[in-house]
Amino acid sequence: MPTAPEPVVAEESQAVERPIKLAPLIIREALPEPVSLPKIFVAEKKKITLMTNPVLISEPDPELPLLTDLSAELQQAIPPMQFSGHTYSTDPEKRMIIINNKILREGEKIDEITLLKEITWEGAIVDFGGVLFKVENQ
Repeated sequence: MPTAPEPVVAEESQAVERPIKLAPLIIREALPEPVSLPKIFVAEKKKITLMTNPVLISEPDPELPLLTDLSAELQQAIPPMQFSGHTYSTDPEKRMIIINNKILREGEKIDEITLLKEITWEGAIVDFGGVLFKVENQ
């Protein structure tokens, strides 16, 4: 049976002190390898849906006068309208406007003879006894 080598003992005069430099210890958690996704999955993530039937924002008739362009006599006959909120959507069902603290939708009456004809991007088209005019947001 082989015998272990005998330890070497240095004499006191031979012992030398040497400083030992330790590298900083960095502990890292084991991370899984990067996962490559199938090309189909990546393509699905970047898929863009295009509208096949785009809805255009309705442009008010440029021929319609603004409320401020009506005659002074007609402006005085129109009841006061205080506009305090306005929501436009390409879907007419979602449009609404607040006139005189009342939420209105297209086709509803502002008063007995004043009708909210249409809500536009810029404001509203109002029908006052058959006279159409535009009111723009301030």
